[in-house]
Amino acid sequence: MEYKLVEFPETRVVGMCDRIESTTGECSLKIPNLWRAMLGAPMGQELTPEGRINEIEGRASEPFDIYAIYCNYDYSVWEYDAIVGCPAEGAVPEGMVEFTIPAGTYARFDVTPDTMNAAWDIIYGPDFPRGDVADFEAYRTDEDGNRICTIYSSVRA
Repeated sequence: MEYKLVEFPETRVVGMCDRIESTTGECSLKIPNLWRAMLGAPMGQELTPEGRINEIEGRASEPFDIYAIYCNYDYSVWEYDAIVGCPAEGAVPEGMVEFTIPAGTYARFDVTPDTMNAAWDIIYGPDFPRGDVADFEAYRTDEDGNRICTIYSSVRA
C-alpha cells in the first residue's frame, strides 16, 4: 500500500477520550463505544441526534468533520489515548477533551474499508518511520454522500 508525505496543518479537535491498553484487546470494545457516544452511530457514519457531538459549539466540517486520534503513547505499559471528536473552536463540554494535532509532516494513506487494516499494519510495522506524535483517521463526506476516510501518521524527520 502506498502513502504520500504531506504537510498537515495544526488542527484543534474536541471530543471524547479513553485510555487504551493495547495488550489486552480492549480497543475492540472501547473505541467503538467512543464512536457511539460521540455520534450516536457506528464508526465513521453520519451523526445522529443522540450523539454528544451535538454539544460541541463551533464545529467545522472542512476539510474533515470527524477525527479518530491515537496519541499520548506510553510504550512502557503499552497504552495510548483514543479520541473521537471534531474540529471545533468553541468551549470543551464537560466530560470531553481537546487535543491539538500538531502541524507537521505526516504520511497520508487514502484508504477504503477494505484497505484500512493494511494501512494500520504498515504504520505499526517495524519499517515505517513513525514519529509517535499522533496517528489519526480523518473522515469527510464526498459529493456523492459517501463517507471517506484518510489515515495520517506522524513521521520522524
